[in-house]
Amino acid sequence: MNRFIFPRAAAGVLFCLFVSCMALQAQDSVKYNDRAKKGISEVNGAIIGDSVKGLVFKKTGVKEPLEIPAIDIISVFYNPSSGITSIDVKSALGNEVKAMLPSTKQEDKLKLLESGEKDINALIAKIGGDKRLKNYLSFRVAKIKAEIALDKPETAKDAIKSLANFRLDNPNSWMTFHAIKTQAELLERSGKTDEAVLAYASIARLPGVPTEARADADFLAIRLMVRAGQIANADAKIKELDAYISPNDSRKAQVGAFKLESDFLQKKLDNFDKAAREVFNSSDEPAVRGKALNLLGEYLLGKGNVEGAFWNFLKVDTLYNQDAGEHARALYNLSLLFDSVKKDPIRARQSREKLLDPAFDGNEFQKKVKTAVDLPK
Repeated sequence: MNRFIFPRAAAGVLFCLFVSCMALQAQDSVKYNDRAKKGISEVNGAIIGDSVKGLVFKKTGVKEPLEIPAIDIISVFYNPSSGITSIDVKSALGNEVKAMLPSTKQEDKLKLLESGEKDINALIAKIGGDKRLKNYLSFRVAKIKAEIALDKPETAKDAIKSLANFRLDNPNSWMTFHAIKTQAELLERSGKTDEAVLAYASIARLPGVPTEARADADFLAIRLMVRAGQIANADAKIKELDAYISPNDSRKAQVGAFKLESDFLQKKLDNFDKAAREVFNSSDEPAVRGKALNLLGEYLLGKGNVEGAFWNFLKVDTLYNQDAGEHARALYNLSLLFDSVKKDPIRARQSREKLLDPAFDGNEFQKKVKTAVDLPK
């Protein structure tokens, strides 16, 4: 599962925002994924609107306001008031940012996050009537708690409660979507599948939620339902997705991939190999292709074609490994087939060792490897 606060690659981006904000003490600032430019952009000026849809931003020197979807927002700097300075904010957030830098050692990360939580809470206590800054800092605290819970599972209950409280206190903000998504991920990681599905479903009920955000949440809910064996519920959600996603939407192929998986689990296998290849060819998206190849591989295993299955799993490992869930699935199968088919125990062990990487923490196939009940030593 991905870490919650922001990808480590983006931590440097946020650090640069802190540096730039020193010269922009009288302005708000937002960094976001700019789809038009296919990269990260930063705008400076004033936030004039906030809702679950995202932020409305008045750029300095530009007449027309800019709408920034919540799903695209990386970080926000709120120009402080009530006696709080930009230096105070930068200082309070510093340890959190350091924790998420790629260069930070894992053993230092938890200490920095815990210090960061204390620093931000101390600043919140000093804030007077600056409600928007106080809300944002409370959001950051909730996200830090979720991040800490990845390394200290005993704190997950408190982190989930913190995120739930933030949602209740801020039902119509760009942060609402992110809080719900993080809460759902943490519930999933804690083994509370039904609660996680309900959390994802609540995103669709947010007032004015963008179709894209709703679809992303529905995809995550379907994945959970499939994993939990709730195939009828997954089928219903797949049909719902298929109905509201535009035929020209690139994610239409993801719907097809989930349909394929649902058919496989229900043993609707007539012309399954053809259907899997059609899904593979329907998109260049690695996650779609990875799922199609994994399902085809497992179908071929059931048919006794272990050699054909092996090569499909190997393609996922080497070419379509961008989706952690599908990569883990392929690695697990390879850990078995390298040993039983290729008679290569070294490669089998290497596949198992890959699955123990922190990138697969919480994954069902990693758990199988850790228990090692059905794997050769």
